[in-house]
Amino acid sequence: MDLVGKVVGDIGCNNGYYLFRMLPKRPKKLIGFDPGVMSFLQFKFIDAFARSGIEYELLGRRASAALRRQI
Repeated sequence: MDLVGKVVGDIGCNNGYYLFRMLPKRPKKLIGFDPGVMSFLQFKFIDAFARSGIEYELLGRRASAALRRQI
């Protein structure tokens, strides 16, 4: 899959595993969305070492419903 220069969103990204796996494919931007606080903390821990530049949005049900309306 060609991701070079593309913006990729992963809804329900958990700790960002697949976002990290997409890094070698050189996307323009990676954004993860997930409501789980523990997953967010795991992501932050991993990213402290990786320094990936991946954005992570901690979204609850209300925010994710608003996002679905915008997509």
